[in-house]
Amino acid sequence: MSVQSRIHLLDNKLTDAEKRIAAYILAHPDEVINATAKEIGEQTQSSAPSVVRFIKKIGYSSVNEFKLSINSEKNEKRDQKYDDVNLADSFEVTKRKLCNNAILTLEETSEVLKQEQIKTIVHLLEEKEVLFVFGIGASSIIAEDIYQKWGRIGKIIFFEKDLHILTAMLSSHQANSAIWLVSNSGQTREVVKAAQIAKKIDIPIIAQTMLGKNPLSKLADHLIQTSIPKEAFLRSAATNSLFAQLLVVDTIFYSFLQNNEQYFEKIYNSRKLIEEINR
Repeated sequence: MSVQSRIHLLDNKLTDAEKRIAAYILAHPDEVINATAKEIGEQTQSSAPSVVRFIKKIGYSSVNEFKLSINSEKNEKRDQKYDDVNLADSFEVTKRKLCNNAILTLEETSEVLKQEQIKTIVHLLEEKEVLFVFGIGASSIIAEDIYQKWGRIGKIIFFEKDLHILTAMLSSHQANSAIWLVSNSGQTREVVKAAQIAKKIDIPIIAQTMLGKNPLSKLADHLIQTSIPKEAFLRSAATNSLFAQLLVVDTIFYSFLQNNEQYFEKIYNSRKLIEEINR
């Protein structure tokens, strides 16, 4: 993820001093490469420790790592900033903005995903006979995608939209099951409540949410996170978050298949049956 993208993702979480540091870095990348933290602090009416804290806040372990990243991005020509659609935009501009936002979201999420995290979740899905999946609103689209994918390979999976019914089902299948909860914000009341219930009866929780600490991430046994698409006036970020979440699901699903080749035949057979229905 680029320095520019990291800064824009945290726009609304920066202090006034951090905003000055961010603005200077974005406006003067060449000078920043050759400046010390103290010199950047002097240019931004802050201090060297404030600059170092800001650099760590946007995800770098050291000033040197931060500078190397800026240097490697210096000659990039692609716009790295989320750009919301405006009512006055032409059709071509609208397409370009939406495409750029989607690509940026997918690239940033791809960088966030780590192989060991995916392997741990795949192992859990192999180990547990029953899988529950739950999400509300837009996240229910992702939950249903999980349900369809694992259902096609014969996994015992339940996708229930009613929290009360889900609770009853969890209590009767708790011995050998796991639950996969989806909430982009990690704050959806019903999803957090489902996690609390699962935690209480010792059902392992896979939580799929965006980066950062939130109520759902704190309850998770296995956490998988996406980038944070920038919120904007027309909420194109709502679409971008779906792209990010779908990438996560697909990455886990194909990793699962690569680890369990016997399921490829089940997918092939289900596709043939569907083709017959559509004739």
